[in-house]
Amino acid sequence: MSIVPDAFDFKRYQAGAKQNADVVRTTKLDLVDAFYGEKMKGDPLPWAKTYDSVVLRPSEVTLWPGISGHGKSLVVTQVAFHLSMIGKRVGIVSLEMRPVTTLARAARQIAGSDRPTPEWLEGFKTWAFDRVFLMGTQGIVQPDRVLDFCRFAADKLGCAHIFIDNLTKVIRSESDFDGQKAFVDDLCTVARDHRIHIHLVAHTRKTDSEYSMPDKFDVRGSQAIVDQVDNVCGVWRHKKKEDALNDPKLDPVKRAEWELRPDTLLLVNKQRNFEWEGRVGLYLHAPSMSFLERPKQPHPMPQLFDVKKQEDVDEVPF
Repeated sequence: MSIVPDAFDFKRYQAGAKQNADVVRTTKLDLVDAFYGEKMKGDPLPWAKTYDSVVLRPSEVTLWPGISGHGKSLVVTQVAFHLSMIGKRVGIVSLEMRPVTTLARAARQIAGSDRPTPEWLEGFKTWAFDRVFLMGTQGIVQPDRVLDFCRFAADKLGCAHIFIDNLTKVIRSESDFDGQKAFVDDLCTVARDHRIHIHLVAHTRKTDSEYSMPDKFDVRGSQAIVDQVDNVCGVWRHKKKEDALNDPKLDPVKRAEWELRPDTLLLVNKQRNFEWEGRVGLYLHAPSMSFLERPKQPHPMPQLFDVKKQEDVDEVPF
């Protein structure tokens, strides 16, 4: 290995452009921090058992792939509103659901009930006013429009996290590998330049059956999607458990064993800046459509929201 002397004059290699600015000197880098500093600098997922293994860092992109109907949008909504609950502003591009449907789903998850009271819902809506910002468009949108929303949400709204659900509504053709690669590359650039975390929901290819657990190589579309993102957190629903528990003839002992198995697995198949990869078991709380850490765990007490008059919050506090 050759070492460039620290006193080397780079100026004569500058041909009109600012090429010198692209050279990083090793003495300016905090190598000690890279080995001994806090690696887990970022925001946590909603589940305490993931705190030491998964973190959402600034300047990164996380891919959330899953089989259609396996609950990836439910998990992502829970993550988004958990982040808002711990003080992070969140932007949401939900291209398959109306904004009111997204907000209603989140209200159900946070309240722990399929029928929150009208008073609670009014308070929740007002509480979310300066914490959660939803893009109003549904259906197919152009990549540039999504990227513009990401930049606006970061610069003007102060969002630390932006969720895009999902890739197929931005790049319509599964065979448009160049388009997928370019869009994800642009997302990575926006995340890095604005020091935000971008979350992208994607589908996986059809497997032999829904009992088969997909991995990161089963993401539908270009393999460059997985190569470019920083993290891959798949969502897989345990259909075999559901089918077993729906059998009225199932032996009670076997039923008890099945009930202890997770309803859903979070498949952490990639973390570029942290070594841990593995599976996290989650349990569905059906009334709220939210996921808990333990079987038969009671839903946490819902937060109470103060109701304010709508005219008191009629503009975004930029």
